[in-house]
Amino acid sequence: ENIAYGLNVRRLPRPEINERVNRVLDLVHLNGYGDRAPNQLSGGQQQRVALARALVMEPKVLLMDEPLSNLDAKLREEMRTEIRRIQKTLNITSVYVTHDQIEAMTLSDKIVVMNEGIIEQIGTPTEIYRYPKSRFVAGFIGRANFIGGKVLNQNNKQMTAEIFGVTITLSGLRNTFSPGQPITLIVRPEMIDIYKSGGGFPGIIRRAVYLGNVIEYDVEIGGELVTAAETDPAKMVMYPEGEAVTVNFSETTIQVLPARS
Repeated sequence: ENIAYGLNVRRLPRPEINERVNRVLDLVHLNGYGDRAPNQLSGGQQQRVALARALVMEPKVLLMDEPLSNLDAKLREEMRTEIRRIQKTLNITSVYVTHDQIEAMTLSDKIVVMNEGIIEQIGTPTEIYRYPKSRFVAGFIGRANFIGGKVLNQNNKQMTAEIFGVTITLSGLRNTFSPGQPITLIVRPEMIDIYKSGGGFPGIIRRAVYLGNVIEYDVEIGGELVTAAETDPAKMVMYPEGEAVTVNFSETTIQVLPARS
């Protein structure tokens, strides 16, 4: 009755209602649950019922507004997988509103990032994460270090710049800058490598936390703290706090923005 509500309002024939309800129950993996009361269903099953109630109407566009916000972490993960599977099965256009960046990255072919009602950027999950167009986007989707610097020279897509008092070369740039212009380098924590010695920026480990699949560090470089995340098991060395290290990051993983973007 819950799933069929919209069809009953439209006064569709009972055989068609039954056929469509059974079809969506099968789609959301709730065969055999049609006669159960809401209090006999788990949180994840209740969300599947809500999704089925929308899908049974065969909409051209499906709008979901924070549908998983009341579920625990494990159920959210399960439902993300289910929603993506249903999207692909039905090939239906979906608008999914969420503050959860994992949901956005998992479920979307295209993401719209908004800040106080204004669109900051539209792009694929890869474009949004790798090439954010503003500090807001970089900080909203994933974690990021914002490192101040100054342009020394730019030739097409290659630049020399000064950060932490050291001259570096960056390539593959998407923006054009002027000599002397202040810039902000966006560097993701997992794109930073830490070594005991070698070429790079000298730093001091100020915080080290082992989280199982990742080691997180706060490294002081030139008086500033930079967050790094080591995710490669082959490189997972637990450096103690106070240890002197060398920090590197690949020039191709850095996004460069004007300092006030």
